Amino acid sequence: MQSIPKSFLKYLREDDKKEGDEKIAILRNYKVDDYLWIVKVGYFDDHKLHFKEGWNKFCNDHGLHVGDFLVFQHHQNLVFDVFVFDPTACERPFPGLNHLTSTKNVGSSSSNIPLKEEEDFSKPNGKGLKRTNRDRHKVNPGSSKIGFKSRGYPHFHTTVKLYWLKRGGMHIPLKFARENNIANRKCNMIVIDEQGDEWVVPLRQHKRGNSVYIGKLRDFYVANDLKPGQPVVFELIASANSPKFIFYKNSS
Repeated sequence: MQSIPKSFLKYLREDDKKEGDEKIAILRNYKVDDYLWIVKVGYFDDHKLHFKEGWNKFCNDHGLHVGDFLVFQHHQNLVFDVFVFDPTACERPFPGLNHLTSTKNVGSSSSNIPLKEEEDFSKPNGKGLKRTNRDRHKVNPGSSKIGFKSRGYPHFHTTVKLYWLKRGGMHIPLKFARENNIANRKCNMIVIDEQGDEWVVPLRQHKRGNSVYIGKLRDFYVANDLKPGQPVVFELIASANSPKFIFYKNSS
């Protein structure tokens, strides 16, 4: 766990801090294309904002040692570009993609689990969803206080439909899918919920090409306690290889 200096909090607009509140930060390294580190941040009784779950993975993937120092360039809404330097003030090279750990790797091709074409959400008994965050901690559904603030990534607002819950899937707006290069795709994708859990699910387009959909979401809906009519947001943070969405229950 790593704390963020109090003097920097004013730039994060964190005036409404409360102990136990959690948010999601996105860490990026310009030396690694199409790879993001999702890290939870939260306050403790020392009134400092700390990097929590996901921080150790970032450190391990970058091979950090005692004496290294980091420069964080904040863009907005807890999106950081991170630069790593060794004790001689030379920028440290990235260890390489083979060094990345795989159990929580939201950018790894190891998340591409083979799925059959017919395994879409129109089959009510379909299964096969996998949670990749194996050591996640338990959070009661609906307890998150993250909410949605635009980070500059493409996103769309929608409401939960009754047929989503019955069939275990959902449609993505076709215009959004085409504009962001996720139409005409047959691959696995990742949905990251407000607890930081990662869900590997199939992304498909119907044969007629008139709709794009995500399947195998039944367990995701249950875990996040979704109800018909509930406003939600899906934020697309990566579209190459395995697309990645961050999911928010509140669109306000």
